[in-house]
Amino acid sequence: GSEKMLQINCIWEHNGADSLLYAENFIGAFTRGESLEVAENKMYAEIKSYYTIKSIGFKISRGFLSIISIHSR
Repeated sequence: GSEKMLQINCIWEHNGADSLLYAENFIGAFTRGESLEVAENKMYAEIKSYYTIKSIGFKISRGFLSIISIHSR
């Protein structure tokens, strides 16, 4: 079909109890949460909302995020 499998590379920035994820290969997508896990869980909805607006078929498998860089302050 027209569905594409996505792999999203993310940069993780954290400062104590706050985590922020930026999608490296999906410009403009970001999430935040009180932990990396919370921010990761929000990323699916972030990507899905974009593709729904664009009417593009997509499929995200479990483990679709890769943390490629970590920044700590």
